Amino acid sequence: MLWRQNVSSLPSGFALEYWFTYEKNGPLYDTPHFTYTVGSGGGGGGGGGGAGTFPITFQNNTRGVYAGSQIYITVLGQVRPGQWSYMKADGTMAHISHLDPTAPGHLTKGGVNYPNMSFTLTQVGGSVPSPTSIRGGRIYVSLGSPMYIPVSPDDQGWGGPDLRNPNDPNTDVYYDWYEYTYVHGQVAFGGNTTQVDQFGFPMTAHLTQASSGYDNTQGITLTRAQVMSRYAASVGEAFKPLQSTHRIIAPRSSNLFLAGGPQANYLQAYIDQAWSYYATHPFKLTRLGETFSGQVSGTTLTFTKNGTGSFRREGRHRRGAAASGRGRRAGRRRRRRRSARAAGSRGPGCRARRGGRPLLRGPRRRRRPRPAPPGRRSGRRTWRGRPRPCVPARRR
Repeated sequence: MLWRQNVSSLPSGFALEYWFTYEKNGPLYDTPHFTYTVGSGGGGGGGGGGAGTFPITFQNNTRGVYAGSQIYITVLGQVRPGQWSYMKADGTMAHISHLDPTAPGHLTKGGVNYPNMSFTLTQVGGSVPSPTSIRGGRIYVSLGSPMYIPVSPDDQGWGGPDLRNPNDPNTDVYYDWYEYTYVHGQVAFGGNTTQVDQFGFPMTAHLTQASSGYDNTQGITLTRAQVMSRYAASVGEAFKPLQSTHRIIAPRSSNLFLAGGPQANYLQAYIDQAWSYYATHPFKLTRLGETFSGQVSGTTLTFTKNGTGSFRREGRHRRGAAASGRGRRAGRRRRRRRSARAAGSRGPGCRARRGGRPLLRGPRRRRRPRPAPPGRRSGRRTWRGRPRPCVPARRR
């Protein structure tokens, strides 16, 4: 079926943005946004080219260990809130689909089929155009192998690597990732090399902006061998098992420091000491312009924020909860957060689980400085700690 809409009397240089809504097995979906500048002779498919886009260039610094044909890029994000897409080699964004694992060119590992959502540096000449709109974007870089990422049956989620699952198909893959969000004309670019869950290999991000003269590079400049050797030489015995051939896992992402793990109570002695101290001394913490003050009574820490409100921390962190920032919190704030999660209002940055496996991988709390042009704010949504299971918000 061919559909045509004629638009006339547009001045030269006018930037036109358009998209379509289509039906697929019942549900309605929006296509990626396309752009066309009148008089330019071309446009952008879901952000590839046209007004508001910019090149993302990948530089192979493996010193000949991996050729461009062995370095895989996997880009996932929400072109529209609630709708996950992946980038194709031509720079356009395509909706994820549960049918892709059986499509021609699909991937297979361990007898399981996966969609082929990766491309190599050789295929794209080392550069791809950024979509004009992408939220919760994640760029996986993997060496010697593509990423094996399943898609949920309803096409609403995807499963990223699970560092706590020894049978995850990406366990023996060298990979790391970069996170970013950008919406042309609405959300300024914001990105980071993350690595708060694991270290796979060093990455740097170089951001430039011609209009402001901004030019900044962030990331790890040491070689992988240097990082690995320095880690092994500087940590205690409890943290040495976190290092393996393929990566270094953060304690919060390892089973070793969770409940039931051999290091579940690693911080317990220190926590007990601090808890006992604040039972007889006032507690006061000032950070980011806010002051929290209170005192421990029995098994409860009661405190105020900037002298107002009443908050409680009941019980002490145990069974490795401190390693991941987990614990019980009571009071008005806790009830409010619970109701927000139940309503599925945490937005596109949330992460759902289906069958015990994470499906939506969205942005996480920023842990390191990220390059951003001066005077520009990042529109990335960040959540406290690791996103908990929730219902992905859908656009109504």
